[in-house]
Amino acid sequence: MKRILYSFLILFIGSALIVGCGTGPTPDNTPTPSSASTVTPTASPTVKVDSYQVILSHDGYPDPDDNGAMLGGFLVATDNAKKDSRITIVGLIYGDTTKTKQNGMINGSTDLPVPPAKITDDQRGRANYTFFLKYGRSAITSLNPVNFVIEDITPQTYNFEATELDKMTTGGKLIAKEILKALEEKLEVIRVIVSAGGGVNSAAEAIAYVRKQKYRDEDIKAHFAIVQHSQWNWQNATETTAQEIAATFTIRIEDQNKYTGKDLAPSLSLPPVNKEVSETKTSSLFVTAWQGAVDDIVSTNPIVSLPHDNDGWIPNFRGKSDVSDAGSHHFATNSAALDANWNVRNNNLNAPANKLEDTTIGTLGNPLKYGVFTTKELATLLK
Repeated sequence: MKRILYSFLILFIGSALIVGCGTGPTPDNTPTPSSASTVTPTASPTVKVDSYQVILSHDGYPDPDDNGAMLGGFLVATDNAKKDSRITIVGLIYGDTTKTKQNGMINGSTDLPVPPAKITDDQRGRANYTFFLKYGRSAITSLNPVNFVIEDITPQTYNFEATELDKMTTGGKLIAKEILKALEEKLEVIRVIVSAGGGVNSAAEAIAYVRKQKYRDEDIKAHFAIVQHSQWNWQNATETTAQEIAATFTIRIEDQNKYTGKDLAPSLSLPPVNKEVSETKTSSLFVTAWQGAVDDIVSTNPIVSLPHDNDGWIPNFRGKSDVSDAGSHHFATNSAALDANWNVRNNNLNAPANKLEDTTIGTLGNPLKYGVFTTKELATLLK
């Protein structure tokens, strides 16, 4: 009788220890709220994920590549979503950079520089922002995305201490609401992805807010990740506080410049026009925006520069045949890649910069190799 009782006690205590050691979501996938902590993620690549909710973001300062990357990235993301029922594109955030750079985008001078003076970063940022407001945003909405929102956070201020959603930027609010929906869902496993074609400030806002709802970091990581390819964006477009918050939530892939970077994006090459981009597959607004975004002709010949409007050409804007951020968007809408690499976080984002090629500062530390999306794939989508 004593032997039986002893065995029973061992079994009972062992079971209690097994149950008590769990740190992730409860068996029905409902996270257990507790105080925030910094730990490794508990989600496993073997977890059956029902859906990925994807948010694309861009900074817009000072390099004009964001405009083409935003357009091309949206195309590839939506194309992937059409092929994969688990992928949904929720929205796009523009202006995700430091507050100083946001101010430059709003207040930069539009006056043409008198040689030998050169265009400043603030002027370029102002031109990029003007391009987005007049052409980029309407080009995307002309493609009729379903249940898709564009949040312009350029004039807004980050609040990493917010305890109310309405006290955050609209980008941070969008991300936070999606994370909370994923955490609270009981019947399905939902994951939220932010593909950072700029800084990760709005994503950091969202993480900080969700932590204040008493969710643990491991529970958040089971349902949320940031994808970023550019070390420049991490170092220059992300506030220090945001870096501290977001680092352990970030999946770093290799710099995409060598695949769709400078001089690699399909252009319209005036004249003639409409050779590289199908108005039928996109829209007339998209074709016009694409031409202005990727053709590097504006700074040298403003008379033929595109796009035109009632105000003439946009001062200090020049297109750039670089859409490298679109490669991040491709990874973020590739469910197989996300499934396989979900636990790869904070893979040396803070490593010192290394010179990769003549045209780019790039791949640092130990990023994931990802050369899937190239100029050839982008050209196929456009034609």
